[in-house]
Amino acid sequence: MSDEISVKDGVIYGPLLPARNHAASMTNTIHTDELGAKAGMRGGVVVGTHHLDLFPSLLFEAFGPAWAEHGTISMFYTYAMLAGEERRAVIEVPPKGTTDAQVKVWVETPDGKTICTGTASIGNPDEPSYVMALNLENADRKDIQILHDMHPGDDMGTVD
Repeated sequence: MSDEISVKDGVIYGPLLPARNHAASMTNTIHTDELGAKAGMRGGVVVGTHHLDLFPSLLFEAFGPAWAEHGTISMFYTYAMLAGEERRAVIEVPPKGTTDAQVKVWVETPDGKTICTGTASIGNPDEPSYVMALNLENADRKDIQILHDMHPGDDMGTVD
């Protein structure tokens, strides 16, 4: 496991770090192995926002400290991680000297699976963020993986 940031071919790579499931002890959530598996996952999944912790050092490398005051990050999650699995943040290098820029960002596993993809920006870029640019239509039933046994209108019960 590396703890270094590297830059190669216009892309900044963070270190590979194990995911932690801080919500594993909660009840009635897909973050426990029992309900995660019941919902069609491989087990109790890591909270998606946990992956955002990988980005600050890379964003400061890309945009400088001004990112903390004038920056954004927009992510769309596509692959659920389990505790202990390694992943790293990746950011495209922005144009030098720009105060209004947006770049592609993502989190990936060592074998190339994309956990989430999106954009990070500083200032006021002309284009919308990744999530704002998505066409949010209902998914085709054959593409649904999480809660694949549920249908619109089904009673999901109550949460204590």
